[in-house]
Amino acid sequence: MFGSHNQKSMPLADGSHICEEVRITGEISASKPLILFGQVDGNIDAVSVHIKSTATVNGDINAQKVIVDGTVCGIVTADKVRLSASAFLNGEVRSGGIEIDEGATIEAKFNKEKELNG
Repeated sequence: MFGSHNQKSMPLADGSHICEEVRITGEISASKPLILFGQVDGNIDAVSVHIKSTATVNGDINAQKVIVDGTVCGIVTADKVRLSASAFLNGEVRSGGIEIDEGATIEAKFNKEKELNG
């Protein structure tokens, strides 16, 4: 019946997800990891940010760790940055460490800096 002990609870996501159908204009601040499938026109400040292949960010990103599979136009400031083969980055990267997969499209200035957000 209603209180069945055989029901499994849905696992809780550790962080925030912005769906592909969502477009946000404004600032985002997140104390947990942020996974973005949609579009953000504004700056993002989070613990970690994963820009999925369907996502676009027109603004600056500030985090400890940033993974870009999609499109970013702005300044990325992070201790660690990873640009996958599907990434497009136009702007600037300020990071202590960067990993770039073959195939990534980059039009950016790079500044290697000591630990920034850790």
